Amino acid sequence: MELKRIEDIEKPEKSTVITVGVFDGVHVGHKFIFKELLEIGKKKKLLPLVITFYPHPDTVLGKGKTLLIQTLSQKIEKIREEGIENVVAIRFDEDFSKISAGDFIDILIKDFKMKGILVGENFRFGKGMEGNIDFLREIAKKKGFEVFTVKIFEIDGKKISSSLIRNLLLEGRVEEVIPFLGRPYSIKGRVVRGFGIGKRLGIPTANIQSDNEILPMGVFVTKFHLKGKALPSVTNIGHAPTLKETEKSVESHIINFQGEIFGEEVEISLLTKIRDEMKFKDEKELRDRIKKDIEIAKDYFEKIKI
Repeated sequence: MELKRIEDIEKPEKSTVITVGVFDGVHVGHKFIFKELLEIGKKKKLLPLVITFYPHPDTVLGKGKTLLIQTLSQKIEKIREEGIENVVAIRFDEDFSKISAGDFIDILIKDFKMKGILVGENFRFGKGMEGNIDFLREIAKKKGFEVFTVKIFEIDGKKISSSLIRNLLLEGRVEEVIPFLGRPYSIKGRVVRGFGIGKRLGIPTANIQSDNEILPMGVFVTKFHLKGKALPSVTNIGHAPTLKETEKSVESHIINFQGEIFGEEVEISLLTKIRDEMKFKDEKELRDRIKKDIEIAKDYFEKIKI
């Protein structure tokens, strides 16, 4: 999907019920919102519409760069998987950040034919985050639209948020995010030429070039999604200190697989972490450790019967 400024977006022809947010990660809380949005749309005979932003507002507002859980295309794909056909991606820039809460509502009403809006209880919007639920309810009375709210989604008393998931991923705790995302965290990319080191070690690997901003460091048990198949694999994400590489790389060994996959678009799901990245004294010690990692992965898949 092309990222556009709000004034350049094609506007809907039907009256809408809208939800607005960054929706980074499209976690279980977001999925609950989308389910509610579809139900309201059906009940009220309104077109369900999701409005999302890129990049993260905090990055533009000078709060430091916020690493995103998903690329924009991944996010749109996951939103649509929840049954939402109409998704608008707005470029969040300095000009957009200066739009007041009242003016933003006017845009939603005039340009997007909004008759209802669904938001979380902690929803804030507009210049300086001046708009909140109370503001929405007050202006709704004057402008003639309905406000629907959902509570913050919790699992075992823990409030689910993109920032929680983001922090867990940055710590490499990939298994812990699975119930929060409703799926394993995944990295998408294209298989590119490497230095042939895996092949030299007798353990061929696929080198993945990815646009994902969060690449948890370590060695992981993974599923390697290729042409509709989920293949058992082991993936190393890091700087390969034994081989003295400097740039962070993503390398996957697909278990019991032979074939040329250079140039293929793939997705890697991170299931559990085996270990941190380590520096070994030589390539033999590295090869022996990789073989051990592969055996650990095989045991894992045997238990879950992939």
